Amino acid sequence: LEVEDFPVVVVNDAHGGDLYEEGRKRYGRGG
Repeated sequence: LEVEDFPVVVVNDAHGGDLYEEGRKRYGRGG
């Protein structure tokens, strides 16, 4: 598979962590 001209931002790290979820847990508001 080869992809050209496809700008993306990857938020999953090499260990399977999901930065979206971690950010929501860390900075989320209750209520």
